[in-house]
Amino acid sequence: MSKNGVGPIALGSTVIALLSAALVGMPGRVGQAAALSPAGGTARLGGLEEAAQQQAATNPVTVEWRFSEPQPDWKPGSPLLNSQPPGLERTADALRVILSERTGTSGEIPRNRTMSGSIYVDLPDWRREQWAEVVVRARTTTAVGSMAIGLDAGESVPPAAASQMTFRTMGGVKPIVRDGLVHTYRIHIDWGSQPTGPWRRFGLQFQAHVRIPAPVAASIDILSVRVVPTAIARPQGRITETMLTVPQLKSDFALFRLALEEAHPALYRFRTKQAMDAAFDGAEARLTRPMTLLEFHNVLAPIAGFRRYQGDEISALIASSKLFPLALTFESEHAFVVLNRGRDERVKPGMEVLAINGQSLAEILRGILPNVPQGQDWDTRTRSLYALGISAFGKWFQDGSLFGEAYRLYIGDASSFRTTLRDPQTQRTVDVDLAGVTSAEALVNRDMARTGFVERLDAKQNPVNRDVLAGMRTFRALLPSQPTQSAIRYLDDEDTAVLVPAFARGLPAFLEETFAGLRGRGTKHLIIDMRGHTGGSAPEVATLFSYLTSKEFRVDERVYAKTNAPSFRQYTPLGAIDPATDSYWGSGWTRDPNGGWLKTERYPVMRVHQPAENHFDGPVYILIDGGIISAASVFCALADFHKRATFIGEETGGAAQGGAGVGAADGELSPTLPASHLNLEIPGEAYFTVADPNNRRRGTLPKHAVRQTVDDLAKGRDTVLEFTRELIRSGK
Repeated sequence: MSKNGVGPIALGSTVIALLSAALVGMPGRVGQAAALSPAGGTARLGGLEEAAQQQAATNPVTVEWRFSEPQPDWKPGSPLLNSQPPGLERTADALRVILSERTGTSGEIPRNRTMSGSIYVDLPDWRREQWAEVVVRARTTTAVGSMAIGLDAGESVPPAAASQMTFRTMGGVKPIVRDGLVHTYRIHIDWGSQPTGPWRRFGLQFQAHVRIPAPVAASIDILSVRVVPTAIARPQGRITETMLTVPQLKSDFALFRLALEEAHPALYRFRTKQAMDAAFDGAEARLTRPMTLLEFHNVLAPIAGFRRYQGDEISALIASSKLFPLALTFESEHAFVVLNRGRDERVKPGMEVLAINGQSLAEILRGILPNVPQGQDWDTRTRSLYALGISAFGKWFQDGSLFGEAYRLYIGDASSFRTTLRDPQTQRTVDVDLAGVTSAEALVNRDMARTGFVERLDAKQNPVNRDVLAGMRTFRALLPSQPTQSAIRYLDDEDTAVLVPAFARGLPAFLEETFAGLRGRGTKHLIIDMRGHTGGSAPEVATLFSYLTSKEFRVDERVYAKTNAPSFRQYTPLGAIDPATDSYWGSGWTRDPNGGWLKTERYPVMRVHQPAENHFDGPVYILIDGGIISAASVFCALADFHKRATFIGEETGGAAQGGAGVGAADGELSPTLPASHLNLEIPGEAYFTVADPNNRRRGTLPKHAVRQTVDDLAKGRDTVLEFTRELIRSGK
């Protein structure tokens, strides 16, 4: 008997639990659901067949498969071409899914092998818009680390003799807790760009990361799968939020603190232990009443960041909420409109936002900024402000939606926004009531970076954005077709070159050809445009800088990892590691006498590097902004430390002393808190560069502070580049 008083009803070969209609305000009634046959059609249910089909098509109820009984409709599937499906075994209360080397295997990089496998069921005439949520009860102690929702059959034509991939797309992802207990995983279905239409296949896809040379095998037990209709999961169109009890909150918090203190390699880098202890104690003191998952997240967010997954509750809350409709750019505590994502034509790009719903912008930022994840690179305040808005006018354009999301998460759940603005021309202020927009409604002005945003804009955009969008197109035309491509262009009869480097595959060959060309052309001045650069790996830093120096150099003073065997491993994807035989730890690391591990010169990041043959000896000018993080910020810090460039623009987003990245653990140190399923982000390694021994938590600072305005963008004028060219012409 279920907790709602309605037991499972056997329909043909499939056990479907019809939850009580009391969930939708109709106590005592039980609806009908579509029953599935082994062939994927409707079961032979006599007079119930037509009613079941009609119920599923017009007013579906929650459907649950319980694997304590046979479920022959569920089949194994292959997520990769030319791979075998997983093995399936019945246990007393579950269906065991077994992954092995024969199932979808990929990612055979130096230390991990990723195995994939899936199970699925074909559906009758279900409609996507009528279903919103999947709830899975599962347990494992093996290496299975994540579960995804598979939607519809693969449509691509496989190569000859290859098997067909099981799913067309994924509709949500969830990290798995591996402590052997039964956990309930709630995933909100993300239909992406096709939220309506028929839904004909549904399933689960699993991934396991196995250390090499550990045994390659993993399994997970599935006890039940439940699919919940939109009408029940989202009454009045809003997410039903998860409520956590006080014991659950305290248990998750204990793991949160333990994991950070035990495993984070740079926890006290920019904050003292005393300050961190005070932050931990203050957060724990607030856990005195039941909280929603979002409330609990917001208690912890000022201390450490969390990974967001497709279909998690916070992402679903944002997707179902009305968000602030203006995309902004920030300068200190001032914000200016870049794009108007709503339909109100009174608010134009360039106007300054002074207040929202009675709160000054400065007050709002004080509520948001402490919670904005500063990333594994321990980024600067400049980066936090940059991330909230659209800032990289001369390079790739940030999405600009984070401010609206952050307002929803940390300030309040509003559907309309009384906004006070100042006109830059008249200096007059005006109050405007703006209707909030959902993420889907604002889609026309989103995905600006990395997905062909400028090319995909259509005529439905607000006409007040026309000039700014035209300016974006002007800048976009000067860039490579993808951010993973490097580019070089010449100005002033080839006396000056503008280099846009991408830290990606092919960079060494590109740089070798490019710098040989600079020497052959006799180019006198080199401008390197790093704006908006989100980095790459340490070898790429050394490769690029080797073309700017005539002397040998080092990038990092040391690289430190605190542990590779955390006591909380069952809450992470991390496999068991034997440092004596492990392909990564075995010869590349040495024990730190003070505890932890230090990377050795086996890895290029710790070596002394030599200058490249065709290094450039002329003046170098580097364009910078708050979007520069990770390895890109290390490159800027290195060039500044060696006084090899003049910097123009704004402070970089990444701290000059270095950051902390996934490194040794490939993100495997990040635990999933078992009650809330929040996934705490813990880096594996901390990098300490040669550039900032004083540990200032500042990025590389410009010699010439130049900021692009919204008016510059609308006119297609790259103010930072123009300033640099004038600096070159003046000979200063």
